[in-house]
Amino acid sequence: MSVKLEGTFEEIISKIEALPSKIVYDLLSESVDFLVNQSPVDTGAYIESHALSSGGGKTRSINPRGRKKGTGDRVKAKAQLEADLAELDFSQNTFVFSNHSAHAHIVENNPRGKIKSPHIYTQLQNHIGVGKVEVDDPNG
Repeated sequence: MSVKLEGTFEEIISKIEALPSKIVYDLLSESVDFLVNQSPVDTGAYIESHALSSGGGKTRSINPRGRKKGTGDRVKAKAQLEADLAELDFSQNTFVFSNHSAHAHIVENNPRGKIKSPHIYTQLQNHIGVGKVEVDDPNG
């Protein structure tokens, strides 16, 4: 008795061709985990406002008004980002993580030095080793 596995080189080549997309997907999935785990959680306005898109068209902004301190939901934030990742168009040339919460620029820049885990997007850039961080401050 014997056992044999037979395949074609064509099958192997098709697997290799799919490999870059899988690697990109895995890196972005790791980035989702990083953002969710590193983001400060207060009212949830910041952590639940992260979005991921091809080309930057998607925005998500949660209003902190009326939300109690400590009500941020990491599980919800991760589910939203994973849904964004599942919808991502890998034929596009760019990906964009964004946060349009009212105080995103404060978390990133930490001007008063009070944020326990500031510079989230800069940390993510350093973690994955690619990209450019841009911060729009509504106050100029």
